[in-house]
Amino acid sequence: MGRWTHNIKRGAMALLIGAGMASCAAKHPAPPPPPPMPAPDVQAQAALVPPATFVGEMPCKACGGMRRTLTLLGDGSYRLRQHYESSHGGAGVVMHELGRWQLDGRRLTLRSENGRTGSYQLADSTRLVQLGREGELLTGNMAYALSRAAQIDPIAESMRVTGIFDPKAGRLALCGTGQSVAILGDAGETAALTQAVREAHSEGGLWVAIQAEWVEARRQGTAHGQPALRIERLLTTRPGQTCPATVTPGPAG
Repeated sequence: MGRWTHNIKRGAMALLIGAGMASCAAKHPAPPPPPPMPAPDVQAQAALVPPATFVGEMPCKACGGMRRTLTLLGDGSYRLRQHYESSHGGAGVVMHELGRWQLDGRRLTLRSENGRTGSYQLADSTRLVQLGREGELLTGNMAYALSRAAQIDPIAESMRVTGIFDPKAGRLALCGTGQSVAILGDAGETAALTQAVREAHSEGGLWVAIQAEWVEARRQGTAHGQPALRIERLLTTRPGQTCPATVTPGPAG
């Protein structure tokens, strides 16, 4: 009798626990699955012919506002400028980023030099809508979009770039995009690059960080120049270091 009574009590307890879990599940139902991504917009993809620049204002808790300027280039690379406005007046802070972009359906994925990724949904040929970490559409205060600008932004101000410098060719293989671009500048700055290679015994190429600005290197017989960097100063070198394997090399400029 004792064992039979014990079994009855265990069964009753299991029923109570099951009923409690069912009641709890009823009060806190599982969240619905995220809606599927819209079907590819063939017309929008066809209209997104790079180069193209998209701009927009982003929320910024620690500053007076942030303006993002994203330029997609035809070789699969991108240039990003983020201008953080000061909440106390002044010019604020400008940060730059280089990387590669890829369009899959209507989802645009950005991958920077350090492997950080971001994604947008191509709403149409004139708007990019920010997506969350899991590819979901953001809502509320986090929802924002970039609108296509009428003109391509050249990012005329100088920026910090890294890459492998080839002294024989006078070119820099950018870590952020894999592009090979010509290095221009006065004799002193270019000589400093070459001297750094000699001192590091890295004639095959040396990892460098430079402060430089984008320019067009004119070539004879061409209507438009090729992208190049005009070096302002050599920031640092790291003998033996290579670029992160996060980008697919692009064509030489």
